[in-house]
Amino acid sequence: STFFSSSCELSHTCTYLLLCRPRTVLLVQQLCLPWLPCVAAGVYVPGGTAVLPSSALMLAVPAQIAGCSTVVLATPPRPDGSITPEVLYCAKKAGVTHILKAGGAQAVAAMAWGTQSCPKVDKIFGPGNQYVTAAKMLLTNSEAMISIDMPAGPSEVLVIADAGA
Repeated sequence: STFFSSSCELSHTCTYLLLCRPRTVLLVQQLCLPWLPCVAAGVYVPGGTAVLPSSALMLAVPAQIAGCSTVVLATPPRPDGSITPEVLYCAKKAGVTHILKAGGAQAVAAMAWGTQSCPKVDKIFGPGNQYVTAAKMLLTNSEAMISIDMPAGPSEVLVIADAGA
């Protein structure tokens, strides 16, 4: 399985750090944030210029808390067609049920409409470039009948640090 082979490629330190993160995200989500359940959630994890395994956790864990029976993670594949092991590991730990090896507006469209290999989702979460954001906004007002988290952009970044940072 793709999930199991990915965890073999990670260092012990990386595995430990990634394993601690889902518990923290889960606790914060359960204690601090209200949620409304949906049946199927799509999470978009960028992977073009930077690998963002934390996005997989921060998007898929809330979907798990909300009771989504289907969680589709879309992320661009590497040049060899594989998905980054760190993202796959986090996806497995966060309860992702389907992996879509695609990025950009086409990945958003596949999740919104559904394909033979990708179930249709009710809501799409996650950051992306201007094309991903535009696709999310266009599909919100279409026959696809999906909702989105928000038009992501640079204003969504928040850094919390103490004097020791």
